Amino acid sequence: VSAEQNSRTFGLRPSALVASLSAAEASSQLDELVHFDDAEESVWDGPRLRRNRIGRGIEIEDVAALTKISSTMLRFLEEDRFDALPAAVYLRGFVDAYARCIGIDASKVVPSYMQRCEKVRATLPVPRKA
Repeated sequence: VSAEQNSRTFGLRPSALVASLSAAEASSQLDELVHFDDAEESVWDGPRLRRNRIGRGIEIEDVAALTKISSTMLRFLEEDRFDALPAAVYLRGFVDAYARCIGIDASKVVPSYMQRCEKVRATLPVPRKA
């Protein structure tokens, strides 16, 4: 995903790159950052998403503003707080929007994250109604 593609998706350009580089240089740097994560690893979890966001110089508040997902929910997503996250149908959309916003392939991230979430949620106790 190039900086141009990323900006078309969410209008986001990592501020650390843009502030010091020309548009062509920033695009080249972003292309390198997109591949900085170990691509062979197929498991996407919250901490890995966070590392990718930070590695691209993107603040969580910027992701929240662009995706319209609260920064609290985004932090829960990055912390794998599956008990505090919404139902799977909403969470799937959150993970997709988050991945696209920071410039990673949502088609790889979403299934991996959701599989981990479902596995963990299956082990959580069912809340009782009062």
